[in-house]
Amino acid sequence: MKASKPQRMILEATKAKDMMRPNPVSIEESATIREGVAFLVDKGFSAAPVIDGAGRPVGVLSHTDVLMHDREQVRHLAPPEYFRGADPAAEKELASGSRLRKRIKLRSKRS
Repeated sequence: MKASKPQRMILEATKAKDMMRPNPVSIEESATIREGVAFLVDKGFSAAPVIDGAGRPVGVLSHTDVLMHDREQVRHLAPPEYFRGADPAAEKELASGSRLRKRIKLRSKRS
């Protein structure tokens, strides 16, 4: 069997307006992040314009924005209840975050 050549996709549009869709859906600026994420997921979009009360665009919300914001939020989970008191030294280390700080220092030295 002879392998067929992959088809090339050619972008014929020369301007952004050639690619735009009429009546784009958008997110209101008063929407919560959860609502914005749910909107993007439900619609299958990677980004959407954000509009103010007058319908004017004020920005764009994208998957990348949400991921970057979430990555910047450091959350330390508490150990499960059944671990409490089992190992006082480990519990103290978890509370202080010293192991995490050591990892961060090692990573920054490698960079």
